[in-house]
Amino acid sequence: MTEYRVSFNRIEDGVATFALYKDEEFQKHLQYDAEDLPEGVDQTQLDDQFRPEFEDGEVVALHHDQELTERKHGEFSEGDERYRNLLDDS
Repeated sequence: MTEYRVSFNRIEDGVATFALYKDEEFQKHLQYDAEDLPEGVDQTQLDDQFRPEFEDGEVVALHHDQELTERKHGEFSEGDERYRNLLDDS
């Protein structure tokens, strides 16, 4: 079964940028006015993970996924720790 997720990447110059993934493969960036985010999202959720809702092939809403967010944050922390250990070893 195909799995989609959206990662809230950044807000810069009033534009919120998200990354859409399909089965963990990057598909495209989604950009929205930072003051007019999709239903289900607010600016405090930067770096969080969402499950997209599609209508006619377009993302119409994003549903926050706390479990996925925690898993992705954990994966990032583990990778960051490995990188720091490599730097310490050199």
